[in-house]
Amino acid sequence: MIQEIDGMDTAKFGGKATGLARMAAAGLPVPPAFVIGTDAYRVFRETGDLPPDLLAQVDRAMRVLESRTS
Repeated sequence: MIQEIDGMDTAKFGGKATGLARMAAAGLPVPPAFVIGTDAYRVFRETGDLPPDLLAQVDRAMRVLESRTS
């Protein structure tokens, strides 16, 4: 979830996600979200395939979002 990432690690999470994480840490309202890290993109760029565990992680993150947002 966005509140759980390092808001300073733009290399791992990208600028938009870290910006949202910093806003959430400052107490500003941000929409519920999860982040797919830049490592997944690098794997996709190098191999043309998604990382093997990515879809399972996205599925878990979607269930968490659904439970938090009803």
